[in-house]
Amino acid sequence: MRWEVYKQRCEQPDVVSRWMIEQTAELLDAGLRERLLAELAQKPMPPPRGHLGDTRADMFVINDLSDVALEISDSVDRAVIAGRRTSATTIHGVGRFSEIWCNYAAYVERLANV
Repeated sequence: MRWEVYKQRCEQPDVVSRWMIEQTAELLDAGLRERLLAELAQKPMPPPRGHLGDTRADMFVINDLSDVALEISDSVDRAVIAGRRTSATTIHGVGRFSEIWCNYAAYVERLANV
């Protein structure tokens, strides 16, 4: 895959890094956590030649979360409001997580209404 195509695909709301999936899972209850982590059983998108990231940079196309997308987004929002952090977030916390999962929930809703 060419760099331009890979980068464009990675910017889509249904593509999330392994790191984001694992860190978000820390913010969710057991049922949602299990559903989210199940996405990691899929193969990540093949990176372009010369990609230097480790496995945390693996990018996954989220396939099976449409029925819980809004629930994940709401749970992450509550975690942000509560000031929660994960094992790998810094003092800046999980604020960006909210944007990512809100965008995914909106994307799922748009697809459902097509």
